[in-house]
Amino acid sequence: MAANRTFSAQMALDTCPEHAHEEIDMYCKTCEKYICSKCVKDEHKDHDWNTLKKISKELRNETVNRMSALVSVSESILAGTTEVLKTLSSQTEDELSRNCSRLESTRGALIDFVNNKINEMKVECEKNHESKMLIVRERKKDLETKSNRVKFLKKSIQAEARHYTDFDVIELHNELRILLCEVQSLSIIPQILNEEIVYQSVLSSTGTELLTRLMGSLEVKQSTDTMTIEREFQLNTEINSICPISQNEAWMHVGKTTITNLWIHLGISCHHWT
Repeated sequence: MAANRTFSAQMALDTCPEHAHEEIDMYCKTCEKYICSKCVKDEHKDHDWNTLKKISKELRNETVNRMSALVSVSESILAGTTEVLKTLSSQTEDELSRNCSRLESTRGALIDFVNNKINEMKVECEKNHESKMLIVRERKKDLETKSNRVKFLKKSIQAEARHYTDFDVIELHNELRILLCEVQSLSIIPQILNEEIVYQSVLSSTGTELLTRLMGSLEVKQSTDTMTIEREFQLNTEINSICPISQNEAWMHVGKTTITNLWIHLGISCHHWT
């Protein structure tokens, strides 16, 4: 309760400036002025006044009540803040656990994918190698057969050197020429043997970009939750501050008002103090 105090020599001596030698022991709430008992009977007769002792007692009680309310509010705010921090800590732990679990799942899926892909390519390489080795073995077998035939004819000519005619020589020459053509055809490497399979690695700048997209990414997700007004209200004075106590309750500091219970923002219960 504010009061305009004007100090004077009389007030320093607790005497009334209007009535000499009268002790100031009253206070007029209407005029917000310190007065004496005679003042009450005169110009302040119909005003709202009371003794300084009673007013002092009322002020002390009001101060004690306000202090008690402030202590209660402080304890509630501290408790609410602790609960909010605990909830945020739990949410952060859950977020870390959830993301790590997803990353481990991705790691397993990528490892399985890479292993399967590498095994498939190894099988293709082994099939290609086996088909080429089959051709090589066949050519080698044919060359050995033709080589043995040439060796046989050579020995036959050498063994019959004194008993063959010109016709036999021409015939043997033609057969050797045919065999030579066949040997030459066998010596030509098939086209499939010249077709080399080469593995191209993706571990390059372009490949790294592809792997990055394959791995996925971490994105900051903004909450899409919106506040819902359950009941609208109006005040004749501005709200000074709103302090959350818990998820379902908050304290609201406003000017003088008779509103004692307000419901706003997701059903939050707000109380006020003045």
